[in-house]
Amino acid sequence: MPSQLHKSVDKIISHLEMIESQDLDRLDFSWKGIPFTAYVENGKASTEITLTGTLGRIYYTAENAAKRKSALSQYYMSRRSKHRPYNLVNKHEIHFKEKTISRNKLDHVGVISAVTYILLALENGLLEFSSNLKSIN
Repeated sequence: MPSQLHKSVDKIISHLEMIESQDLDRLDFSWKGIPFTAYVENGKASTEITLTGTLGRIYYTAENAAKRKSALSQYYMSRRSKHRPYNLVNKHEIHFKEKTISRNKLDHVGVISAVTYILLALENGLLEFSSNLKSIN
């Protein structure tokens, strides 16, 4: 006779197998206090991942003039390059958007690995920028 623990483990494994068989089209998570969403589009032989995040709000001058100046400087410097992952939304929020295309179709583990790689590759810039912004949460 199976124990209650054995039944629970079987139920969890069954649920995980069901999830794994479904396509992953969106992944919401928080990294280093920043909310992100990864949108996933699987083609026949490739996967496109669009990673978006809200880094924070630019401080008002009365709140913190130095951080405001730094954040605006970072934003305008980023606008000068070809690669422009940062956008100013609603006149004061800084949003991040990065699109990556894999030449291979990725499973769930591959998508999470790709998102992890993107975040680690961009970590210094993301954290430096967000350190000069007020959290929206």
